[in-house]
Amino acid sequence: MTLPRERELAIKNTRIFLLDLMDPKKTPRVPRAIRKEASHCLKHYPTEYDMSEAAESLERQNEVHRARPRSFTYSKNMMGPWNLDWYRDRNLLKNVWITVETEEVANRRRMDIGEKYLIEEITEQYAGGRIDIRGDTESPYGDEYSVAPMLMEDWNAFGEWLCDLETTEQWPYAQLIRTFEEQTGITIRWADK
Repeated sequence: MTLPRERELAIKNTRIFLLDLMDPKKTPRVPRAIRKEASHCLKHYPTEYDMSEAAESLERQNEVHRARPRSFTYSKNMMGPWNLDWYRDRNLLKNVWITVETEEVANRRRMDIGEKYLIEEITEQYAGGRIDIRGDTESPYGDEYSVAPMLMEDWNAFGEWLCDLETTEQWPYAQLIRTFEEQTGITIRWADK
């Protein structure tokens, strides 16, 4: 790993090397084209003054960054459950007879109008997924918390609440859930495991 001091020395040493290339007494037998190229490189090469100005500017920017209030925002990302087996395992499906009423449905099902077919219908919708966190997180892509399935009604209320939430530090998952329940009076109804 290169240290900042090593980078600074590399820049200073490169400047000295280019100056030496331009001096025929220090570097004899160097072609004129190489000396000319070294001169072109040095034309806009940073001086020690330029380097100290850049360091001071960077420090001022870092101070501003440290002084500004941090901000974190949250949003939900629904990721299921989509598989009927998940609902079936929890006895959240019921059988419903449907009557074919249109030509389109009859053609699609290869049935006649008036015939009946059986479907499984979800009795209670659930949703789960993750909470996406944007702001001053460690990752450039933000952070995330996994969220187990809860009743869809609670998921929607939780998502609306999250959209309005902005914090100055990243809240842990448990604090998000607890604060949501305290502020809204809604106790999340989690899916049975």
